[in-house]
Amino acid sequence: MADPRPHRYKHPHPAVAADLVIFTLLEGQLQLLLIERGVEPYLGAWALPGGFVRIDEDLPDAAQRELREETGISEAYLEQVGAFWESQARSARARGQRGLLCDYPRG
Repeated sequence: MADPRPHRYKHPHPAVAADLVIFTLLEGQLQLLLIERGVEPYLGAWALPGGFVRIDEDLPDAAQRELREETGISEAYLEQVGAFWESQARSARARGQRGLLCDYPRG
């Protein structure tokens, strides 16, 4: 019988993810960049760009890769503003550490 939760791993493990909060000013209004999720869980829902860090990359590289893959933006000034541990799974796939990286409008 197939696993009814295919997005779950067989053995629990922590995961590290990079989430991006990208702000800009457009016509004097503060704007936040969101993506529409293209995969489960939460297919079609609005979300911050981001994703899991690969075993062979560091957090800033993962953030730039996810931004490029999910938005087509190839270069952005990113600054890490925090790292957060979630003892309860926010993601349906894994629990773990999330690095929050931001791009600030510079004027």
